[in-house]
Amino acid sequence: MLLLILAFSIILIFFAIIWILVALQLVNLALVVFVVFAIVIFLFFLVVVKEAVDIIYKKQAPYIRSSQNLIDRILNEVDFKKDAQVYELGCGDARFLRSLVKKYPVKAIGYEYAWPPFLIGKIINAIEGLNVRILRQDLFQADLSQADYVFCYLLPIEMSRLQKKFEQELKSGAVVIANSFQIENWQPVKKFVINPKKRAGLSNRIYVYKMV
Repeated sequence: MLLLILAFSIILIFFAIIWILVALQLVNLALVVFVVFAIVIFLFFLVVVKEAVDIIYKKQAPYIRSSQNLIDRILNEVDFKKDAQVYELGCGDARFLRSLVKKYPVKAIGYEYAWPPFLIGKIINAIEGLNVRILRQDLFQADLSQADYVFCYLLPIEMSRLQKKFEQELKSGAVVIANSFQIENWQPVKKFVINPKKRAGLSNRIYVYKMV
């Protein structure tokens, strides 16, 4: 968070200096616009490269949101208890959690490590005034001991790594909801397809598990 504050401070100082130079007519406005545009494009390029590196080399799931149809189906199929703690691992911009708290009086906590979706989620939550907590943290470092429900939309390799963590940390009765990719060797208590006409594809199958 300190790095983020520092980065924003540097950007504000930079634009303040540019504004002063333009006001004093020491630089051409067209040149300033070009430089700012070039900086934005460069920063966007860096973000894209970092995301690609995380996906390819760190085996992290890309930023793909769960469809709203799938989210609505989960909210209708799963009975979320009042005041339950609901965790989303790899929450992106927390679209699922926002939809959840609009319907159920629960405590929503999301874990997201990538900066772009994390910031987008923070901004949307602030605009909508929703009580959704998003933590910029490695999902594998999350403490799941108090979780009543866990939702995840992750790659199979990440689901495999989480399996042991679930078995070690989740309490009896906790519910795990997996979008698209099931947990190997686990028997779901419920599973459903969003669009039966689609045999495959993302955000089309849901697997619900319950810890014993």
